[in-house]
Amino acid sequence: MAKDTKEIFAAKRIDRKNLHPSDAIALHDEIAALEQVSDCEQIVKLHNYFDEPDYTFLVLECMKGGDLIDRIIEKHNYTEYDAKEVCRQLLLGVAHCHEKKIANRNLKPENLLLKANSDTEVKISDFGYAKTVTFPNSLRTQCGTEGYVAPEILEHRPSYDVSCDMWSLGVILYIVLGG
Repeated sequence: MAKDTKEIFAAKRIDRKNLHPSDAIALHDEIAALEQVSDCEQIVKLHNYFDEPDYTFLVLECMKGGDLIDRIIEKHNYTEYDAKEVCRQLLLGVAHCHEKKIANRNLKPENLLLKANSDTEVKISDFGYAKTVTFPNSLRTQCGTEGYVAPEILEHRPSYDVSCDMWSLGVILYIVLGG
């Protein structure tokens, strides 16, 4: 909590004691991506980060509404109007990332957080697999969550780029509408 404003923040603690070198690079990429896109209303804001000897802490905007998957389970499905609003929010957030040439690569309802007392004000919260696309089709890593990940990543085609996130958005919208 900020002493002067009483604003509450969330903290993400990453244990670096036994971090594999590739995971250390991913942590650096996550922080760099969040720094570039935190100015977007549809993305959880990174307020600060700091390193301790064994941990890295990310100070993030606190989202008290829970994640989208829990809300979908609770509601069974969204109305078409509410699903449209959720999709609009996600498209705006992903468009902002893509303008900055950042592929999220792990969009799923568990990584989408809601504002308190809202079914539709959703923000993208996890950038653990995010990567900057330095040139078209420059990404090659097979990553993401099965069921949401784009076919070009699963099939391990030679390369892909930011467009991989669009498949995940389609899957999310299908789940929001269908439950």
